Amino acid sequence: MKFNADITINLTLILLAISVLPMCLGYIKLNFDNERHSMCNPIKLFGVFTQHLSHHDSAGLILEGEFKVHNNYWKDTLHCSFKVNYPSETDGVIAVIQSLNMRKNESTGQCIDFIQFSSKDGSSTDKFCGNFDVSKMNGESSVLDVFNYENSFRTKKHKLYTHINIGKEPFKRNQHLEFKVIYTAYRNCSQRNLMDLAYRPCKESSEFCIYNGFFNDNYVNCPLKGCVDEGSCLKFVTVEKPPSIGTKLLVSSISFLFVLFVTFLISIWACKKHKVICFSEQFSHPDRNRETRVIEMNEQRSNRLSETQHSPNAPPIEVDKDLPPKYEDLFPDR
Repeated sequence: MKFNADITINLTLILLAISVLPMCLGYIKLNFDNERHSMCNPIKLFGVFTQHLSHHDSAGLILEGEFKVHNNYWKDTLHCSFKVNYPSETDGVIAVIQSLNMRKNESTGQCIDFIQFSSKDGSSTDKFCGNFDVSKMNGESSVLDVFNYENSFRTKKHKLYTHINIGKEPFKRNQHLEFKVIYTAYRNCSQRNLMDLAYRPCKESSEFCIYNGFFNDNYVNCPLKGCVDEGSCLKFVTVEKPPSIGTKLLVSSISFLFVLFVTFLISIWACKKHKVICFSEQFSHPDRNRETRVIEMNEQRSNRLSETQHSPNAPPIEVDKDLPPKYEDLFPDR
């Protein structure tokens, strides 16, 4: 029984590892920040930086970049480039921009930073800049394949070149650029290739096929309107939630307290300016006012006494007639 239990546990672990393995191997990761010196070095001793795609899970590449530190005015614009090589038994590479945040001159519309795709046959895209996310590919998919739909580029039997330019102008406060691009090796959907169940067309009657594991994986691989390999673009639409009642009450309370505090400060300022209530003269120096009143009272009293002593017309002081008799009058013999 113990032997059977060990076998069961081992089989479970093996199956779990097999199920997780494709997720670990799916997509090659390429970080622009880590490889920037290789991509942007003007002296390319070993040629252009190259990333090779493989088959099945490794037939896809995720390029991510984020740039925050650019506070000084550079002497030159930063030019970076690399190429993606497609594997044998495939027919080219597809690049689809998932998200993009790059600077644009608002007055002229010219790109300060941009991404651009090209091929060795001379074909290329316009410069991509501004703000973009893959949810903008939403809409009804057309019956015919569009060779390069807006945010994407596809090569035919050629390597795909990516050019990343970062302008020399310094970033504004809290400004940064970021981008994410998915590269996918594809096959033409010929009758022979359709026999390989590992690949399937982006949609019915599509002329190119991608690896089956790239469908419904939260990355758009097909350069077609409507995010066809993900079923819909709605999953990528970010809806801003309305503020809750608690949040509204909190904001209202803080606003009320702020207005009340400002009103209080204005009232204090007005009273001080016009010297009313506690800011009047009698309240500003109470000790001095008290001393002044005492001095005034003493002066009035002194003035009265002096007037009484020096007045010539003052009536004589009457002698009290009811005084007691003298001692000699009462005892004459003594």
